[in-house]
Amino acid sequence: MTTVSPVLPISFDGRFSVYCYWQSHGLLLLRSFESARSPKRLEILFRDVLWMSIPAWLTGLTVEVSPVQPLLAQLPVALHREALLRRGFALRSEGATSYIVCGTVQTGEDNCGYFEPSALAHEIPTGRLTIVGGVRESR
Repeated sequence: MTTVSPVLPISFDGRFSVYCYWQSHGLLLLRSFESARSPKRLEILFRDVLWMSIPAWLTGLTVEVSPVQPLLAQLPVALHREALLRRGFALRSEGATSYIVCGTVQTGEDNCGYFEPSALAHEIPTGRLTIVGGVRESR
């Protein structure tokens, strides 16, 4: 996998989904679908996520740095001090802008399948996850 801490702004074609949000680890992984235009798997990993306001699906995505200060009005007051120690990122997709306040962002590109492990975050569980009776099962 080619892994980089990208120079922002950076733009991607194709459709991305929220593949995994692991609250206890502060990880948000966005992953692309395979398509005829982009046969590679693209990943965007946000680490140390404090707050986010994003849709589940993003098409034609641009990620850029955004000041945290203007986002404070949307965050609970209890998070303001911690938010000012992180970075803000704007995600632009199809005319809409979403935001994430976190520590860092990384991108990666490889030829792996959608449900295969991420080279950006080995700690994220692999396989298809389902909830059965309140207990997570990996398939």
